Amino acid sequence: MNLDYVATFNEVISPQNCEDLIAKFKKEDWEDNGVVNIIQKEWEEKMLLGSIFAKAGEVYQEVKSLTYHWPEHYGFEEFKIMAVGENEGNVDVNEYGKARRFLTMIMFLDGGEGGNHIFTDGGKDVLEVPRAAGKLLCYPSNWTFQYRSPGPVDSEKHVVITYLHYL
Repeated sequence: MNLDYVATFNEVISPQNCEDLIAKFKKEDWEDNGVVNIIQKEWEEKMLLGSIFAKAGEVYQEVKSLTYHWPEHYGFEEFKIMAVGENEGNVDVNEYGKARRFLTMIMFLDGGEGGNHIFTDGGKDVLEVPRAAGKLLCYPSNWTFQYRSPGPVDSEKHVVITYLHYL
């Protein structure tokens, strides 16, 4: 795992927008897995999130000097909002249906104790990214970027997540 490809951007969305998204999420009928697909909703925040994620992708490409390797054509997976509990181990591309993903983008909507995003390598923690309202975490969506997240201690943890896809 090359941690040089992990990037965080702070305060990409206002605390008020974070609170509004969480409130809307709590009012929704969730899918079976506790996820709300924002693209299917009539939320005014859709356009805001789209512009934030698009700008973050451009900045990530520039900051990480990836112009040569960046795909000419790409798109977004649906923007999904969810409450996240404990996750003992995961990787964002682990099957054929997810193989189009090349960049994971996680926007934290709240902060608090615990619930941080922890990258692991060979079962050892190698980088811990503390959650904070309005923080955006970006990293490659492949099997070399394994992670875990202990559950939040003092509050719920809400995120909006999307992935950049090869087209």
